Amino acid sequence: MTAAYVGGFFVVAMWELFYPRRQWSVSTVLRWTNNFGVFLVSAALAYLILPVLVLAFAYTIREWKWGLFNILDVEGVWVVVIGVLILDFAQYLQHRTVHRFSLLWRIHRMHHADFDYDLTTGFRFHPFEGLFATFWRMATIALFGIPIIAVLVAELLLITTNYFVHANARLPLSLDRMLRRLIVTPDLHRVHHSIERNETDSNFGSVLSIWDRMLGTYIAQPCAGHTKMIIGLDGFRHRKHMLLPWMLANPFIRRDEEEGTTGKRAASLSA
Repeated sequence: MTAAYVGGFFVVAMWELFYPRRQWSVSTVLRWTNNFGVFLVSAALAYLILPVLVLAFAYTIREWKWGLFNILDVEGVWVVVIGVLILDFAQYLQHRTVHRFSLLWRIHRMHHADFDYDLTTGFRFHPFEGLFATFWRMATIALFGIPIIAVLVAELLLITTNYFVHANARLPLSLDRMLRRLIVTPDLHRVHHSIERNETDSNFGSVLSIWDRMLGTYIAQPCAGHTKMIIGLDGFRHRKHMLLPWMLANPFIRRDEEEGTTGKRAASLSA
């Protein structure tokens, strides 16, 4: 897993460097320093301990014969494939859930409050969200008895695609159109980080794009276009929200009411 984290980061970093999709609107040093700060604060928990805990839980479920697949005593490659699909669909449902309920949204919104969009945006998850996502994943594993190899494959896919989908990098449009029929691409997921509410509440998929297409949450392109769309959240446009202490405190603070319209937010972004 460490190799997937480190290798994936450097591959996508080089891609962004040579083929950027958008111009930066704020200091990259400011963003990267604080986004990496979130990673360091939560790394031991959300990026190292919890994935191992999920794998250990999958092993325990197998030993105790819990879950649908274990009760039916079925195994084989097709069970692994179905298990990976179930976990990816569960991730889609979990993502929709944190957007649906206000308490969960408060722990998720730190991820959306980034002023720009690049691979370090994938680090901006509050530790509380890591805990919630882990319990959601464990419940899915227990319900279906998903085999440990399927859990490992799903975890590795989630790690590596997290960098890919948050990349500020350019794909040839023809390749993007082909890939997004099945998987989430950077242009597809970037719509989800738009300041426009209807676009924020779309494109919830993490690895596969088919769930959004099937369940009516798919939006192909942002209204303003990828180079002009505003990234971030209404009411969280002050520079302080880019600093690590404010990022970690995000679930517990109120939005900046004086920046409560898209127009004002756009003005503060360019200031």
